[in-house]
Amino acid sequence: MTLNKHCLPPLIAMHLVQILLPCRDNEGEPFGHEDFERVKEELAARFNGVTAYLQAPADGLWR
Repeated sequence: MTLNKHCLPPLIAMHLVQILLPCRDNEGEPFGHEDFERVKEELAARFNGVTAYLQAPADGLWR
């Protein structure tokens, strides 16, 4: 696969960051769906996007 110089604007730097979140707290109680949604919203607000691979398929939010 070849990329044409028009595919991405110049000087765009991208990094792949993997964040593993625990499913349960220190007492063994599972985190609720809303906790993960809040993290996803915060990451999208801070970094303009997030993709979560929750087994399959991926779930994302990009701005």
